[in-house]
Order: sequence, then C-alpha cells, then structure tokens
Amino acid sequence: MKVHVQVNEQGALRNGRYAFGNRYTVLSELLQNARRSGASAVHVEYLDVIQRLRFTDDGCGIDDFQKLLSLHESGWDEQLANSEGAFGIGFSKCLYAAKSVSVTSRGMTLAFECADALAQAELEVVPVPETDRRKTVVQLDGVELPHLRVIIGRMVRSFPIPVYFNGEPCERSHALDARPFVKTPIGMVHLAGVETGRPSDLVAVYLQGLLVADAALAGYLSQGEVDVIHLDLQRFAARLPDRTELIDPLEACERIDRRIKRTWRLTLLQHKAVMAPQDFVNRYYEAARCKDLLEVFDDVDVLPRRAYSLVSAYPGVPMREECDYRLVGESHLHRSDIDAGVVRLAAYEPGLEGPNVATLMYAQAASLVLVDLGMLGPNHWVQHGLRDLTREAVTVTAVDVTAEANFRGTYAQAPVRACDHIEIVHGGDKVVIRDKAMFWDGAILYPRGCRDGQVVMQVSDYRTAQDHVDELACGVDEDLLARFMRKLRCPDPVALLQCVLEEICWTDYPQLSGRRFRLIIGSSDATLTVSQA
Repeated sequence: MKVHVQVNEQGALRNGRYAFGNRYTVLSELLQNARRSGASAVHVEYLDVIQRLRFTDDGCGIDDFQKLLSLHESGWDEQLANSEGAFGIGFSKCLYAAKSVSVTSRGMTLAFECADALAQAELEVVPVPETDRRKTVVQLDGVELPHLRVIIGRMVRSFPIPVYFNGEPCERSHALDARPFVKTPIGMVHLAGVETGRPSDLVAVYLQGLLVADAALAGYLSQGEVDVIHLDLQRFAARLPDRTELIDPLEACERIDRRIKRTWRLTLLQHKAVMAPQDFVNRYYEAARCKDLLEVFDDVDVLPRRAYSLVSAYPGVPMREECDYRLVGESHLHRSDIDAGVVRLAAYEPGLEGPNVATLMYAQAASLVLVDLGMLGPNHWVQHGLRDLTREAVTVTAVDVTAEANFRGTYAQAPVRACDHIEIVHGGDKVVIRDKAMFWDGAILYPRGCRDGQVVMQVSDYRTAQDHVDELACGVDEDLLARFMRKLRCPDPVALLQCVLEEICWTDYPQLSGRRFRLIIGSSDATLTVSQA
C-alpha cells in the first residue's frame, strides 16, 4: 500500500481566511505588489460609509490575470520571486477581506464576487479601453477597516515609495531616503542620537519596507527618535502570510541587538578620534553607558562627572533614602590634575549591607573624591593604583572620653561617649574629626566641638510601620540629643551655662559687648530674671 500527499482544494480555499493574522494584511500585500511592479507612488482611498477600498499605482501592470488567482504560484519573474519571497499567496487575502473585488490593468478588468472565486467559478476578464492603461486599480467592496488612517500611517512609515491616503501624503520618516543610514551586514541602520549623544531605547525594524515587530510597539515609534533598521532580505525572512514577524524572532533580535551595539561602538570610536576629550565625554559618555560600551572611554584623559562623587552632607543610615549625602561631581576631572595630586581619588561602592559610616566620614574629612568603578570600563586608566576603600581596615577611636551615659530618644537609643575628638584610621591614613558625632560599634561618639544631634540619623532610619520616614520624630531626637549632651558635658552649673552661651553668635548683638549681667533662674518654673550688674 502506498500513500501520498493530497490537497483538498475546497477545504484549503474555505479555511484559507484563518491563515492571516489580521484584516489589515490586505493593505500590506497590495502595497508590496505595487512596489514590486516598479510603481513611483501608491494612492489609497477608503470610503468607510460604503466600505470601499481602492488601490491605484503606476507600476508595470498585470499581463496575466490568471496568476492573481493561482495560489502558491508567483506572477513575478523567477529572480524577483526568489529574492523577495513572492510566493503567490498575498492577493488571496483580498478574497477573504471583501465581498467583491475588481482589478483593472492594461485596459482589462476582472470583476467578481469573492464567494464565486472561492467556489472556483470561471471568472471573465473583459476589455475596458477607456481606462488609463498606465494605471492599475484594485477595488475591494464590503471590506471593514476601522481606524485605517492610523493603521496605514504606521504601516507606510518606512515604505520606499510615496503613499497617499485619501489624497493626502503619508509620513515616511523611517524611509531610506528620509534620514542617513549606514550599511551593515544585517542591512541599513540608522542610530538615533548619534549627533546629540542621547540614544533611543526603541528600535523600528523593517523588512521590505514594512514593520516586523509586535503591533503594540507601532504606536510608540512616532514618539521621538528611534533606531531604524531595514533588514537585508537575503539574511532575514518574515513569517508568511502576514509578514509581521521574523522567522526565529529571538535569534533575529539578538543579531540585531549585537549589530546596533557594534555600530554604536564604531560611531563612538570615529567621534573619539576627532573630538577633544572633554567634548567627547560631554556628548557621548551617557550613550556609551546606555549601550554597555564604557570601554571606549578607557584611555580618554577625562574622568566623567557621573563616575565620581563627593561626601557633601552628613551621612545617615543606609535605609534612609532621604539622607542624600553624596553629590555627583559638577564637572569632569582631568587626568593631569589627578596625576599631579591636585585631586585625590579612591574607589568606593557600598555593599549589600549599606555604606560604612566611618568610611564616608573619613572620605569627607580627607577631601577624597569617591570613584564608582561600575560607571567605568574594567580597564579604565583611573583604576591603576587606585585605593579601594572597601578593602581597607578601619579603626575608630574616641579620644579623651570625659563622660558616658545612655541616651533615649523617640526612636534613637544608644550609649553616648563624650570625647575631645574622634580619630579614624583608614588603611593607615588618619583623620581627626572634632565637630561631627558618629555612631560606631553600638555607641554615639560625641566630640567636644559638636553642637547638634544629627548623629541620630545614623542610629535610626526613622521608618514607621507604614514604611514612611518620620521627619518630625527625627527633628525631636536631634534637639533632645543636643540638650542631653550639654548636660552631660557640663555637670557643673557654671560650666553648663558657659556651654549654652557659647552657642550664641554674640557678634549679632554688638550692644551687649563689654557689659555684665546678673541671671537668676527659678528652681521650679525655670523663670529667667536678668539685670545689669
């Protein structure tokens, strides 16, 4: 017994409508036919009231109407059919999209009901000598195409020949003649942001002038600049019959992404060769970072401002995002200043447990510039001989402790050691801190020159049960600690009053200069009586 493949023609024709993914495929197929015919322009008209669609082009026309209705038999010459994948199934979408179709070309017309065509009835081609033989007109009646103006606008954005919809020209901003392109192994590539240094995250990928991507993406491609790619038809193919998706899309997208990155790299190297280092960093550093091409800057004698920071404010606890203690550089740093020691650098990046308070206070006191190595290439010149603060040993000492007590605020609670100053030894380098307290090894170290309570931000993150920062409680604790320390450091009443008065800026009150006063503070209600002595 032998068997062989057979085709149920009626079943294939009846179910052919389900092969097409959406109703608008009829547009793309007719557009492709017009382009392949050598047309210089396409005119599309749609009357939604009577649901009539008309395509008119000035291409080579149709010499054999039978080929229109011969499925899987291309009407194009062999070379074009092979190079463009014209397999003879596109026009069949018309049979399923409309109720009736008429085609006029070279003085002949074929008009039929779609149901008759699908039933394989004989259809007559008749002469119409009064028509313009230079035009080919395809008319579909009973075709429902809602929002066609928007759809066709997206569809022809990259089409190689002009398209007019109801008499108005359609935008073709992604066409090969609309912007500069670079020839690459995958096709023609236009990179957005080459002149400005601001690359795009969106890519418009076209094959044969039509978008081959998720249809949901199409609406975003008109919003600002995007990368535009016209794929080489010899290296990529679209899935039939709709041709709206590439075959092996994941592999194809990886190839496209690699080529975009390589093209950006070549572009950066070309600009790097002719631009001043400062200008090159200004314009293209962010683009290189976005495209994972930071190695291009490895030998540029300017350190990008985004790659370093300064400890500009009092460091709080890691979880408290409001404690923005690091300030990104205001300008790029030149290698000559770094080599000459004018600027001192050190690498530092907080670990998973958060920033090391001692390291940050040391860096601030030592006027160190902190380099974020994650913002540079792995072989950047700045890394040679660069200190890495995360690898250095740290010791913190409260020198000349004069008093100790336990502080209890609304959130912050910790032992306190009043001292003359704090010494931080970091990798063998020592700094002395006299005016800032710090929380270290479970205790608050409070030097003599400190007058505030900011250190409570190192003790607690002030997060509520609802994960909000309680700023009011933080302010209360700062005041409580400042008053607590005045009492702790000055147990003698005269010394305590002296400590309180030292916090007053007396230069603001010149009329008090050189005078003597007698103060009496009430024991119960803290009433203050002042008289001149």
